[in-house]
Amino acid sequence: MRIVAYTAMSNHVHMLIVPESGLQMSEFMRMINGNLARMIGDLVGWDGPLWSRRYKPVVISDEEQAQIAKLRYILKQGTKENLVARPEDWPGAHTVSELCRGYSDVTGGEWHDKDGENEARRRGKTVRHDDFVHSNLVIELSPLPCWRDEERMLVAQWVRNLVTEIERSTRQRHANDGTRPLGVKAVLRMDPLDSPEESKRSYVSRFAASSREALAALWEEFRMFLAAYRTATADLKAGREASFPPGCFPPARPYVPDLAPS
Repeated sequence: MRIVAYTAMSNHVHMLIVPESGLQMSEFMRMINGNLARMIGDLVGWDGPLWSRRYKPVVISDEEQAQIAKLRYILKQGTKENLVARPEDWPGAHTVSELCRGYSDVTGGEWHDKDGENEARRRGKTVRHDDFVHSNLVIELSPLPCWRDEERMLVAQWVRNLVTEIERSTRQRHANDGTRPLGVKAVLRMDPLDSPEESKRSYVSRFAASSREALAALWEEFRMFLAAYRTATADLKAGREASFPPGCFPPARPYVPDLAPS
């Protein structure tokens, strides 16, 4: 899995990733969301589900403008919600600083190997918490596909230009409406367990493109995929040989008991 950028907000996460396949993306998101749910549940004592809905994948076209637009959207999350004045000020996990400086890695994180710790307990071993906490983890970042062949420091300059434009538009917005960002200290004082009475749910398109032609092509490819999947499903139900399209998750075949005499 190639990770381009991410920003973790208070109740959701945005990630820009380049998977090798739909299966890889599904397993990656299951690992991320599942581990986060278990770890946060253990920290705060939640028994119920952490996420209110499944992740929403958005397929981005090969167009450079479309890919840059999505990167810009992730970079501006803290400023978009009037929480901080600069993208780098956001106190949550993000990749703004690394991308602006041309770094290819995010370092300094910790990973608690709870599976290894629980397995050691089951075996009756003496367990020390620190033995299962690994520090200075490294997350390798990849450039946008449209920037893959460009010099690393040139890409960093382009990212800095995006951040500068975000900061300029943020200042202009606050000047126009007479508001100011909440600020880092105020964000950190907020109760992490507080939740709004009504959660905002915005429409998320399946595809992102910068031209109507590219968007129409993505939708047409998706319609052809659905038609092939439905045809294969009907063949499977009818007992005929079914040919499912590449990249899909075919329905599980029913269990057929062995009725042979024993």
